Amino acid sequence: MITDASHAGIETARKAYERKDYAAALSEFNVLATHNHAEALSILSIMYLNGEGVPRAVQKTIGYATKAYKNGDDGGLSLLAMICLSFKAGVRDKEKGLQYLRTGMAKAEQNSLEHLAHLLVEGLEVSQDFDSAFNYDEKAANRYQSVPAAQAMRERAGAWAWPPMKAAQSRSIMVPRPTGIAEPS
Repeated sequence: MITDASHAGIETARKAYERKDYAAALSEFNVLATHNHAEALSILSIMYLNGEGVPRAVQKTIGYATKAYKNGDDGGLSLLAMICLSFKAGVRDKEKGLQYLRTGMAKAEQNSLEHLAHLLVEGLEVSQDFDSAFNYDEKAANRYQSVPAAQAMRERAGAWAWPPMKAAQSRSIMVPRPTGIAEPS
C-alpha cells in the first residue's frame, strides 16, 4: 500500500538517484524496500547491476528484481530476462531469459516488449525479424501515456530497422520493409 510517507520517500530517493547522490538514494530506497515498495526494489536491482554507489552484485540484482516483480513491478521481468540473456552479468540461462520476456509480453510490459524488439533487430538469441521487431516496438510505444514519448519510441523503431535493411539491400538481399515507417530523407 502506498502511503503519503512512502510517496514522499520515493520522490526523495528518485531525486537523489537522478543527481547521482547514490548514498542518499540507497538509504531512501533501502527504507522503502523494507516495506516491499516495488519501485524502490526495482531501482535497487539496477543500482546493484550497474554498481551505482554499491559494489556490483548480480545475486542482489536478481533478488531485488524478483522481489520487485512479486510486489507488482512488471519491469522486474525484463531486468531478469536481460540478466539471464547477458554474458556480462555472469549468469547465462537463455531459456529462462526468454521465458521472462514471454511472461512480460503476455502482460504487455513495456520494457519486455522493447527488449524483445531489440533482440529481434539484432538477431540475438532469436532469429532476426524486422517486422516482428517493429510490431513489438509499436506495442511498447502504445504503453506510453504521453504522445511525445510514444512518437520517440516509434521513431526509434524506424531507426532500428533501417540500417540493417539498407546493408542487406546493398548486398542485393531482399528484406521486407516494416509497414508504417516513412522512407528516411
